[in-house]
Amino acid sequence: FKIIVGFLRDYNIKKSKIVAAKIKNQLYSHGAKKIISLFDQNSSDNFMHKNQSDFYIYFLNLILKNKDYALVIKPKKSKTIFSRFGNEFKEIYNEALKTNRIYLFNSYGKSQSNVSINTAALCSDLCVHSNLYAGTASIECALSGIPTILLDRENDKENILNNMELNNVIFKNINDLEVNINEFLLNKKFNILGDWSKEFDNLDPFRDGKGHKRLNWFLKHMLTGYEKGLSKEEILYLTSKEYGILWGKDKVINK
Repeated sequence: FKIIVGFLRDYNIKKSKIVAAKIKNQLYSHGAKKIISLFDQNSSDNFMHKNQSDFYIYFLNLILKNKDYALVIKPKKSKTIFSRFGNEFKEIYNEALKTNRIYLFNSYGKSQSNVSINTAALCSDLCVHSNLYAGTASIECALSGIPTILLDRENDKENILNNMELNNVIFKNINDLEVNINEFLLNKKFNILGDWSKEFDNLDPFRDGKGHKRLNWFLKHMLTGYEKGLSKEEILYLTSKEYGILWGKDKVINK
C-alpha cells in the first residue's frame, strides 16, 4: 500500500518568504520588473556540462537583451558550476552580473546546495527547470504557487509528468521558450504558462506544511509496533488504519 503524507519540504515557508522578499527587493532596486528562477540537475560529463551550460547561457542572454528581467540561479551543485560550464558561460555570466539583475544561490553543503527549492522559487514570477528527466525540483516550485516550466531536450517519453494534465509546462526545445516567456511575463492575462493547478490535489492533497509531521507520526507508530513485538503485517495494518482515521481513508492506498 501507499501512504499519502503530502509535500515534506514546505514547513519552512514563512522563512522562505522573508528571504525571498529581500532578494526580490534587491533585484527590483536595479530595474527588474519580472524575475525568473532557474534550476538544474547537475552534470557529470562533458555532454551534460554543455547541456546545462547552454541552458544558463540562454537565460543570461535573455536578461542582457531585456532590462525588465532578472535571474535567480539555484544550481543543484553551486560549488562547481564555473569549473563545469567553461569559459563561454563565465564570460556571459560576468557580463550579466554587471547589470545587478542576477542573484546566485552559492551556499552549499557537503554534496549539494543547502538552499531550499521553495526559497528560490518564491523569489520569482516564473520557474524554469533544465531537465524533465530529473525534474523533482519543478514539482516543489509548482507547489510553492509559482508558474513552472521544464525543458525536455532528452525526449523523456516515460516521465510521469507527461501523463498529467498540465498547461504549457513541458517544452522540447530551448529556442521555443522566449516567445512564451515574453508573452507571459509582459502580459500575463493572455498567456497561461506553467500552470499545474489541475494536478495540485494529486501532487499534494494537503498543502498545509505538515507533511513532515505526518511522516514522523507514521514512522513513530511503526517503531512502537516493533517495540510491542508485533509482526510487520500487523504493524503496517494497524498504523495505516489509524492514519486513515486521522487524515482520511483516501490517503491510504491499498494495491
